[in-house]
Amino acid sequence: MIRQTLILLSICIWLISCNTNEQQKADASQDLKSQVSGDVDSAMDESYLIDDDSFYGIQVGSKIADIPESKISESTAKNAEGTYDMYQIMDGGDKIGYFSADPLSQDLVGAITVTTDKASTKYKIGIGTTYKEIKIIQNIFEVHGSEIENKTHVKYGNLSFGLDYPSNVYLLDKEEIPETAKVIDIIINRNAESVK
Repeated sequence: MIRQTLILLSICIWLISCNTNEQQKADASQDLKSQVSGDVDSAMDESYLIDDDSFYGIQVGSKIADIPESKISESTAKNAEGTYDMYQIMDGGDKIGYFSADPLSQDLVGAITVTTDKASTKYKIGIGTTYKEIKIIQNIFEVHGSEIENKTHVKYGNLSFGLDYPSNVYLLDKEEIPETAKVIDIIINRNAESVK
């Protein structure tokens, strides 16, 4: 009888400690979520807000000719597929992102890549945000590797967050990516709806 009581008491203590640990984890997760989510930071310049289809007043699918010359600078870039024309997005003398022409219509803005750490989404996801923070803020998303870039992207809605975790495997397991991986760029994807 004493043995059964001790076993039962041990199980109860174990269950209570597990529940306490889970509650502490949930509390820590909620604290982190409240720190990184919410409304747009009032101190952040609204022009640095990354929307689902635009950044810095430049919208995916809009006419390149309509963008003020002070905001863009033509250049070329090279990747595994070759050299291509692109437009640097400029804030004064600072490069804050880039885009190339839409592949279906060369006079329209294609996908926009944001590279400045001054910018963030309305959920405060920006350059330097960790994969752990993304998982807390946006718990429904896809992850993919890229054979060409050897890079991992977290895709949520029309945005893709490039991580500093290399992978050339397209179908990635979400749990394979380290929580410490950080966002190094944010892509506003071109889609059929954005092309006018």
